Amino acid sequence: MFKHAIDSEPVEIDAPIEVAWDLLVDLDRYHEWNPFARTYRKTDVRVGSTIHFDVKLDRYNRKQTERIAIVEPPTRLAWTTNVALGLVKALRVQRLERRSETSCTYFNTDTLEGPLAPVARLLFGGAMHRGFAAVGRALKETAEKQVPTTRTQSSPLRTFAPDENIQRGLVSTTSRVIGNYEDDGLAVALTFPGTDIRARLFEGSASRTSFVVSFRTPELDKDKTIVFPDYSPHLAAVAACMAVLFGKRFDVHGLTEEHGRFRTPDISPYVTLCDPQLSFNSHRPRKAFPVKLELQEFSAVSSLFSPDEDAETAARSLLTAATFYMRALQGAEREPEVAYLLLISAGEVLAGLYPKAALHERTQGHLSLIRKHVPDGGKVAKDMEHQLRGIRRSFVTTLTSLLDSDFFDSQDDPPFYNLNVEGIGKAIGSAYDLRSVYLHSGAPFGNAVTTGYPYSFIPGELKQGNRKLREATKHAPTFVGMERVIRYAILRCMENHDLLGARSPTQVESSD
Repeated sequence: MFKHAIDSEPVEIDAPIEVAWDLLVDLDRYHEWNPFARTYRKTDVRVGSTIHFDVKLDRYNRKQTERIAIVEPPTRLAWTTNVALGLVKALRVQRLERRSETSCTYFNTDTLEGPLAPVARLLFGGAMHRGFAAVGRALKETAEKQVPTTRTQSSPLRTFAPDENIQRGLVSTTSRVIGNYEDDGLAVALTFPGTDIRARLFEGSASRTSFVVSFRTPELDKDKTIVFPDYSPHLAAVAACMAVLFGKRFDVHGLTEEHGRFRTPDISPYVTLCDPQLSFNSHRPRKAFPVKLELQEFSAVSSLFSPDEDAETAARSLLTAATFYMRALQGAEREPEVAYLLLISAGEVLAGLYPKAALHERTQGHLSLIRKHVPDGGKVAKDMEHQLRGIRRSFVTTLTSLLDSDFFDSQDDPPFYNLNVEGIGKAIGSAYDLRSVYLHSGAPFGNAVTTGYPYSFIPGELKQGNRKLREATKHAPTFVGMERVIRYAILRCMENHDLLGARSPTQVESSD
């Protein structure tokens, strides 16, 4: 004889067992809370009585007659039925176990027995399991609502548990950003160190300012949700936007509250030291694209998280570029080569937003004439455009077009170490060449771009490596210079797509 049991997960209920029992045996009121089964005829709850149920199996409803088999207050209630001409017998047992005077645990088991039990389990087992789980959740919610005072006193951890629809995480910066920010769906709040206050708050190698980021998420349908979403990328996106806006290094420590549970953040970045003289670590606003180091300025980039429909693609690309930029700053002082490649990746993302940038204006005019006057001109022009537009060309043209006079005028380096209008195309092209040479040959170039050089450009070339590498290092910006280029280009791109709002004027000493 075949026999199969379908169990649901135990459910802990913060209510007295008597409250949960009264709900279970009041069959005629199942329609008020039970999502799986409800009666359609009045039922006398005693052994041998008949129950007439409407049962919901996923998308299907069916009428089912059961007979009460066990009534043992306040712990066991069971009923049984025969289906398929008696070839399947089902016994459903619902059990309550007292945990304390003010709490209990609910268990549910349905045992299928008979020649067709395996078939019934195969056809309906999944729907039954989901239905039983839904009953457990509904019983818990309904019972706990009836005893709010008892629940508060008996289960403080549940009372103070995180809100399932509000996620929180920890981020920090090596700079000093003050204040708070809040809108309808996001809040960023400053936190304060418990120890080493001077080392953390004042500019220095151990400087670190931390924030709790809170954001509201849609309520999940737990009956349909199998894999809960990971909200850590959203936390990282907020940090990336702050990194670009302020031009400072931000670290993401992880979520501290997610889906109603507490999480442990990664605090290892707190023990890493930084060079406070680097512009992305200093406590002063950047000179190029200056933004006050106050959290209320985050409103300038908030539209990236709720863009208009025609700006959604640009917003996604800009968030990706910002993430590459943030990760580059995180690793700049330890792994300059990897950090440099991340900056190049950010630039490539921006280039994707300007597909025509790689073509000279005169070339675009010629292609326009071909489209109008040559048979199949549209196809011919498209093929030619594809051949003319290279990734490197697009990268260089896009970035140089986003740099204006304000960028060049805001450099504090001695003129000999500055990036200039005349040589910027060559410099950005050489930066891309460094990336290509490294990826194809593995030739190291970290010594040529290290943050140990505080200037945008260092004349000279590496005295090692192949010819292409030496030629590229002769003209490429240092990490410091390339970081300035990428941050400025991202912010300009945000402006071009109406995704950068107004900022407060800065009147304090800046650094770049």
